[in-house]
Amino acid sequence: MNQPPGPAPLDDRAAALHTFDQPSLPTWSSAARSVWGKSSRDQSGGSVGEWLPLAQHLLDSADVAARVWQWLPLHVRELIEADLPAGARDGQALLRWLAGIHDIGKASPPFLEKVPALAAGAHAHGLLPPTDATDYALAPHGLVGHVILQRWLREHHGAPLRAARGYAVVVGGHHGVPPTYAQLQWLRNRPHLVGDAAWERVQNEILDQIAAHTGADRHLPLWASHRLQAATQVLLTGAVILSDWIASNTDLFNLSHTDSDVAPVIAGRGQAGWDRLNLAGGWNPARPPAAAAEHLRARFTGLTGDPRPVQELTVAAAQACTEPSLLIVEAAMGSGKTEAALMATEILAERFECGGAFVGLPTMATADGLFGRVLDWIGHLEGEGVATTYLAHGKAGLNDDYRGLLTQPAQLADIHDDQAGTAPGREQARIRAEVQGWLTGRKKGVLASMVVGTIDQLLFMGLQAKHVVLRHLAMAGKVVVLDEVHAADDYMRMYLCRALEWLAAYRVPVILLSATLPASQRQELADAYRTGLDLPSIVIPAADAYPLVTSIGPTGQTSHAIGPEVETNTVTSVQVRTISEDPGDLRALLGDWLVDGGCVAVIRNTVARAQATARDLREHFGEDVVVLHHSRFIATHRAQREAHLRSELGRNGTRPRLRIVVGTQVLEQSLDVDFDAIITDIAPMDLLLQRTGRLHRHPRPRPAAMRQPTVAIGGVRSWTADGPVFDSGSEAVYGRSRLLRTAGTLGLESSASRATVALPGDIRRLVEAAYADLPTVPTEWQETACAADEERARDIAESRNRADSFRLRAIRELEGDLVNLLEDSTREAEDKHGGPRVRDSEDGIEVIVVQAGDGIVSYIDDLDIDPASTYAGQPIPTTSPPGDGLARALAATTVRLPYAMTQPPQAAATLKALENSTYEAWQHSRWLSGQLVLHLDSTRRTSLAGFDLTYDLHDGLYVTREEQK
Repeated sequence: MNQPPGPAPLDDRAAALHTFDQPSLPTWSSAARSVWGKSSRDQSGGSVGEWLPLAQHLLDSADVAARVWQWLPLHVRELIEADLPAGARDGQALLRWLAGIHDIGKASPPFLEKVPALAAGAHAHGLLPPTDATDYALAPHGLVGHVILQRWLREHHGAPLRAARGYAVVVGGHHGVPPTYAQLQWLRNRPHLVGDAAWERVQNEILDQIAAHTGADRHLPLWASHRLQAATQVLLTGAVILSDWIASNTDLFNLSHTDSDVAPVIAGRGQAGWDRLNLAGGWNPARPPAAAAEHLRARFTGLTGDPRPVQELTVAAAQACTEPSLLIVEAAMGSGKTEAALMATEILAERFECGGAFVGLPTMATADGLFGRVLDWIGHLEGEGVATTYLAHGKAGLNDDYRGLLTQPAQLADIHDDQAGTAPGREQARIRAEVQGWLTGRKKGVLASMVVGTIDQLLFMGLQAKHVVLRHLAMAGKVVVLDEVHAADDYMRMYLCRALEWLAAYRVPVILLSATLPASQRQELADAYRTGLDLPSIVIPAADAYPLVTSIGPTGQTSHAIGPEVETNTVTSVQVRTISEDPGDLRALLGDWLVDGGCVAVIRNTVARAQATARDLREHFGEDVVVLHHSRFIATHRAQREAHLRSELGRNGTRPRLRIVVGTQVLEQSLDVDFDAIITDIAPMDLLLQRTGRLHRHPRPRPAAMRQPTVAIGGVRSWTADGPVFDSGSEAVYGRSRLLRTAGTLGLESSASRATVALPGDIRRLVEAAYADLPTVPTEWQETACAADEERARDIAESRNRADSFRLRAIRELEGDLVNLLEDSTREAEDKHGGPRVRDSEDGIEVIVVQAGDGIVSYIDDLDIDPASTYAGQPIPTTSPPGDGLARALAATTVRLPYAMTQPPQAAATLKALENSTYEAWQHSRWLSGQLVLHLDSTRRTSLAGFDLTYDLHDGLYVTREEQK
């Protein structure tokens, strides 16, 4: 991105940063100095307490904003300055000015009167309340500030309405919610809430003085007539919020006044506060090696051999980008897409001056699994210094790798965000990954340079939620990578497309990875990015090549392909067969396969079905052979099971002679395990192929009966002339349409059907056929398939409509500014129990599992499966917060309740029952605050809201309706 004309280059101006603390302070009138801005008192009045003049807080904020400007990635700074008029492209002065006036609305009667003891001093200087104070609560200072600034710009600087509104809305939205047109009109009809002539004189004085102090007065003749783009307004609002939060932190900027006299305003606090914050700068990417082979070896020292084809293609595509673009990388499972994406991230970050990366994955478990690999990549990046790092999901504090990076011995006092844990730092070679305490929490954590998290963290960009502008600021300076993007369903993809629109508006390079992305979804994602560039859709041509990298940018689209990938560890021919629902047939097939030993997966589509299968197989093959893995284990137990599976069945695992793993969809998502054969319930084609990606994944000798890669597909209750009748659970999860299309595409028409699939060569053909406009099924099934398709179309439309009602407005829908950006001003990105609002079908209520009896609440007794458990069976205090170690362990003993318990109307009854058994003392623990608790008896059973629940250490949580007992 070219540096726009204007003042000295950004980095040159950094040398003169300290001069902003030294200009002569504004000469404030006594009336202006009598207005308070911060107070330690609550809003009930009483004694004065500690307080700070409004003028002091505004100067502090302006001086902090000078540092925040230099801290922002160069990409973001250039975006802002490129939007300013020629001759006035001084983004630092603009941010300092807006931060310096963000609280101008506090110079008004509704705010002043919140603390009567402090209001008295202003009364003495003629700043009096109106006679009618009934609407004070409806006039928050952000809204009042918007009206004041808009008036000042129009009356004192001749700004047109729309231009003035573009600056005023930054002030109006600095608490995370821009005002609406209705609110603005309501306040304009009540001028007494803004203040009379005496108030207006003070407001104008503050605005004039801050403009002079920040240097904005030199540029206002050009700024005032210039309409800022909506994207620029978002970035400025986020940066102002950040500056305000820092300047409001009393550990950094103390409230020094304790009497009601007119207070002095002090210079030089900005630098001292910033020094105490000690916030590390962003990642300054160096230019990586040009040759893919050299680049790969330098960053991933554990890999040997030449780059794989997808890595060569992705590096070439990134190097060919002359403008920030969307790269869609399609390649087989286990082909090295992650390494390819990280290599491309370096290239794009250096070229387009990005200051970090966000890597998003489908689940917490997959994010945890990748976090260590990203840390290793960071440690091999060229350069020096610190790359602030954050693991972005609700259980990050329980991840040992993440906790090992925490640096600050204590969290700075901060009323705006979540608390964070601490631990000694860990150094890496070259660039050092570090978690800084202030850059943690749900709202600030993603502002770190290097972020790994669930895809939800990116989807929140497209959600109407308070402080959404901070998330936009965080992502606007990064390269964004999303792995397994096919896992986003129709509901989630609505948010993904909206996020892509905004990312394109910020000129953010985006890399999407998938092995099984249908062409229709590739087109949909490309269209969203092009929409954000304010460009028309372009048709992405059909391509048979695989792997394939498609680049979409301002100049059009380019495909990078070299044809089918051939590697020594790639499965070339997979036999596909069917298997009946008779448990005896399953046992017989496993017996035949495992006669000489081996490791087989049995994948079911529901937890209940997996539990039943595991019970049956244990009786035949033994407790020591059969392992069950699904999402309804307590989090610590699930993590132990995943670690155990990787240690046995991973690339370098120590394989047992005989192993049967019964699992659910958790086995298809980024779990690097390798089976000799797979039995699976039928699933949508893309997901079925993902499961097949765990078959013969790594080169190794195989038992004779399983040297030919084979997948047996079950989950069909019967085969009829009209089509197969599926297991009810599978149909409930995936719908009949997609299952019929899978069966038809594979040619599975009866219990005796067989097929052969070549991988990876057939992946694209199979996916495209399964998602074609017309179903690829036998003629006799057509009527059934079309009816199922119609039902699915209705379901998709309903899902998209639900998502659209909560989506952030598209940038093209805004009337040039952020007024009315959010229709729901109270929504947070996550509900109070940590459930993301960008998913439609995931289990929605998470609970901590404890045991209770005889008036004693205890940590779950899990010694039978975890002999090293520190707290097994230990009593837990309920009238005081548990100790930090015990509380952290409790926070990891969580499980999500199933769909049947958490969807309307049942959800209300479930929540009510859980909320009746919480502990007030636990709300004072940073690990347990806001958590719900599920109490089991000594046999690990309970009844809750019409359901019987049992937790089995080997099988996980069983849930049945009471009437089904």
